[in-house]
Amino acid sequence: MGRMHFLWIKCVCGAESDQQAPDGVMELSREDILSRARCSRCGARYAVDMRRYWNPGTNALDGARRRGDGPERDG
Repeated sequence: MGRMHFLWIKCVCGAESDQQAPDGVMELSREDILSRARCSRCGARYAVDMRRYWNPGTNALDGARRRGDGPERDG
């Protein structure tokens, strides 16, 4: 589930992070996520803003395909 879900988080110092959401984080409340965030620039605890979003540009099957899961291609 986490592969297509992303988090954008903003710190009080103005630093922003936009990255893939770790597994399980989408089930947490907004308050839980904000209170657990730590800024990699200033070290502050507790983010001031965040957005959870789904990136439709990612492939839902990334990492899921294995050899033999579909038609073999010559190549």
